Amino acid sequence: VYLPLVEGLEDEPEATTDAPRGAGQSVVVCDDEPALLDLMVRILEQAGYTPMPAQSPLQALSMIPGAAMLITDVVMPGISGPTLAARARLLRPTLPVLYVSGHPQDLLASHGMSDSDALLEKPFTADALLQQVDRVAVLLAHELRQHDGAVELLLAAALHEEGGALEDAGEGERLRGFRLATLRELLDLMLEVGLQ
Repeated sequence: VYLPLVEGLEDEPEATTDAPRGAGQSVVVCDDEPALLDLMVRILEQAGYTPMPAQSPLQALSMIPGAAMLITDVVMPGISGPTLAARARLLRPTLPVLYVSGHPQDLLASHGMSDSDALLEKPFTADALLQQVDRVAVLLAHELRQHDGAVELLLAAALHEEGGALEDAGEGERLRGFRLATLRELLDLMLEVGLQ
């Protein structure tokens, strides 16, 4: 059975109403494929995020200070996605990162990916992208909450060492007054010394 071609159909996947929605968060999106970059930007815009498109890792790095998340291709000319993420986390240690790739796992590992990294395989649907963006953000928040007590102890020790006290962070706002970057740095330190 042959059906006539129908022109004018959009090839852009649309998110369902069940997909997670953003609240204006800035998301740096880096991919060297312009069509895919444009598609991800449109999906994120429609879902309430503020995408910041970058066609190169160097362009993406310049946008990191104002970003809430980084979405990046893994295999790109010059700098790989994991290298971009490592450099971005020097600027924003708490930055959640979502990788996108259509390459096999062995090639991804050779570019610095680990099994624990969040990966969305190409091709993907709009819902899959939004679900992964939400998942990565939720995992970071859970990780910080899970280690909140130990982070607070490390923070108290750091303040005490500097001659302060935990109350210096603000009454009733003990941890909230600190930048998330500081919490992530402390969390990384805590994981390194085995306080899990």
